[in-house]
Amino acid sequence: MGAVTLWVRSILRRRRGATVALAVLAGLAAGVVGASIQAARRADGAIERYAERSRGYDVVVYGCPPDVEPPNQLSITELVDRCVNNHMAVRLAQEVLADRPEVESWTTTGTLIAGVLDDSARNWWGRAVLITAMGSPDEGGAFSHQILIDGRLADERATDEIMVGELAARAGGIHVGDTLRLASWQQEDIDAATVTGEVPQTVPFESRVVGIVRFASDLQRSSEVDLGGLWLPDALYVRSGWVAAHGDEFAMYGFAAVVRLHDGPDGVPAFQRAVDKAPNGWSLYTYTTLDGLDVAALRRAVESERQAVLIFAIIATIAGMVFVGLALSRQLRRELSDRVALTALGLTRSGLIAGAVARALVAAMLAAGVAVVMIVALSPLGPVGLAGRLEYSHPIRFDWAVLAAVAIFMPMYFVAVATATALAVGRSAAHQRRPGFSASMAPVGPVSRVALTFTRGGSPRLAVAAGAAAVAVAVAAGTLVASFDRVVGEPVRYGAWWDVAVGQYSDPDASQAGIDLITRNPNVADAAGILEGSETAVLDGVTVNYLAAVPIVGEAPTVMAAGQAPRAADEVALGADTAKRLRKGIGDTVTLTSLSETDTLFASPVEASLRVTGIAVLSNPVSSATNAGEGIVVHPDVALLLNGGADEVVQSVVIRVASSVERQVAIDSVAREFPASARLAAPQADPANLERLRSVPWLIAALVGMLALASLIHALVTLLQRHARDLAVLAALGMTKRQRRSIGPVAGIVLITGSIAVGVPTGLVIGRWLWQLVARRVFIPSGPVMSWGPAVGAPLIAFVVAVGVAAIAGSFGTRRAPAAQLRSE
Repeated sequence: MGAVTLWVRSILRRRRGATVALAVLAGLAAGVVGASIQAARRADGAIERYAERSRGYDVVVYGCPPDVEPPNQLSITELVDRCVNNHMAVRLAQEVLADRPEVESWTTTGTLIAGVLDDSARNWWGRAVLITAMGSPDEGGAFSHQILIDGRLADERATDEIMVGELAARAGGIHVGDTLRLASWQQEDIDAATVTGEVPQTVPFESRVVGIVRFASDLQRSSEVDLGGLWLPDALYVRSGWVAAHGDEFAMYGFAAVVRLHDGPDGVPAFQRAVDKAPNGWSLYTYTTLDGLDVAALRRAVESERQAVLIFAIIATIAGMVFVGLALSRQLRRELSDRVALTALGLTRSGLIAGAVARALVAAMLAAGVAVVMIVALSPLGPVGLAGRLEYSHPIRFDWAVLAAVAIFMPMYFVAVATATALAVGRSAAHQRRPGFSASMAPVGPVSRVALTFTRGGSPRLAVAAGAAAVAVAVAAGTLVASFDRVVGEPVRYGAWWDVAVGQYSDPDASQAGIDLITRNPNVADAAGILEGSETAVLDGVTVNYLAAVPIVGEAPTVMAAGQAPRAADEVALGADTAKRLRKGIGDTVTLTSLSETDTLFASPVEASLRVTGIAVLSNPVSSATNAGEGIVVHPDVALLLNGGADEVVQSVVIRVASSVERQVAIDSVAREFPASARLAAPQADPANLERLRSVPWLIAALVGMLALASLIHALVTLLQRHARDLAVLAALGMTKRQRRSIGPVAGIVLITGSIAVGVPTGLVIGRWLWQLVARRVFIPSGPVMSWGPAVGAPLIAFVVAVGVAAIAGSFGTRRAPAAQLRSE
């Protein structure tokens, strides 16, 4: 054992630099892998952690006076005016809540409409924005529990301090310390102001931005394009002191009481039953707190990002194992090259293996230390993407499971490589033979014949496999990205048959005025009013979103994945996700009911048996939060009943422009008539969230490409070094220097040709399969499309790189004189 120790110490002294370099390389690779796995593990449960920490209130309470029964109302507008905007109703709700033992705290909250004045804006006055306002002290922490991006929270008593949502701050170029001039409109002019962009009517005043905050609404990625540029996304946030000073000057969408329960969300059903009726004939109506956030879509987005990180980690693991394994194997082979002398000095075969293992373990321990330090140092960067935005802070974390796994795996891998290398060296010593030239290659020229002979062996085969993987991943990435871009670029593929949507109506007169403008526009080919809802329809016991299109001009076609759209009041089309949940298909019968009047403010008693006529691709122009497979499409008559009456106002109007006119010219003509509400068709939340991952396939392709390049370089350098004596013999037999230099490029061409032949068809198959998985996941029935750029470019780039690398390696391999090479042998 003394001889083994002396040999290992000698090697470590002589190759100290190589050992440290290998350890650092391996540690960095393992650190990247470990940090990726740690980030993916942290992403799991991110939504639940955010929901728990951001929780402010659990339920909303509205009140209606004795003469108002929601089922008897003619419109939502009148209902909201008499209940939600009724200050007596709010006070009554407060009185009832004060005596409820289930209530931990409560406050009043509402939505105001403001104009942020800016003389430099293209409409000459500024931009509109919603204000989320607390009418009384925020004891439940609806504001204080959110993520503070910059600055501080507004003071509860301050009359001139506001907070700005993250998206609004970004879109408006607003920063902490800025002063905003705010104004509003008269209550009766809300629809006209928000549709036509009229100048605010009230006296302006100034408020100071003290904080930038991230609310739940900032997390939902929106791809909606506001053609008029009037509206700021997100909202401003103000507290009770500001509301007391300025609230009466603003038009509003109403105030209500919000309640935080001792039992949290679990206590909502019992609380709703307890406050069903209030004294003196008044009615109270309760809702769980909804913020427009599609939790299911966010969960799918986080899971997609988590899977992408794990795929990156897997590929990085393979790349790291290949790089480190080849580098360690080459070092050990070089150090074991004097095995004859070592054996003569008394080292047995088992001693050589033990020495190689001990040598590798030294590098492994150093590498494990580097990896652990790197994983901990990179921990504040995770999780990535949407899960990272859900985090309140990004401190240094210690994921002991990941750290332990890396610390254990690295020595095991190094030992395995060292053992395999030592055994292989022993076998090669016992059975060494020189490759011969096959007679079957006689018709091939000498350069090609030699190159083909040199490309035999494990290292060249590994290079071919790595090259095939790189080409396949590049082609698959091109297919994925091209298929996604086609969906986003062709709205009909995600269910939007229209080009532009206008209006956010609640007033019948404003709605009719907008419809009149549309019918007079010669550039409009088809137009339809949209009726939608998310809280009133129940299908076979499951609450569902519903959509209906009321034709205004031409047709209102529903995009169908299968079957046909409903044409009568007794027909319905299901989204793919809803059909899966209900286990229903075309031809089946479902029962549609509305929630009872004690459960919802807007429902009318509805019960109908409907026949499923098709599977629809749903796109909602009022809210892009829902996915393409969630909900139902019903006949307009059914939607009117669900919405509360025959005179219900369409929330938005969607327009398909005439094909006889240049598309942009036609869209501009609509935008001029609806400067405040015109917006292009936008993908649902799922495709919008996938936009974050658009670069991931290319990153993975780049990583695999680096692996292939390193494998190719290693294979070419190794085979030329291994056959240096053969090249010297060939030179002595008359092969010119030019011919010997050509052997490397020809060998590179042989290797990369095999890679291309395998990689291109494999990439096409994998890319199509992956896109079909993605499309099914987001319920969009759009097939894959081949991208010719990567399909042609990846093989071409691979070919050029292979020839270039081989030419350089070949030139280095022929610099030494043949006589000197033979003497060294």
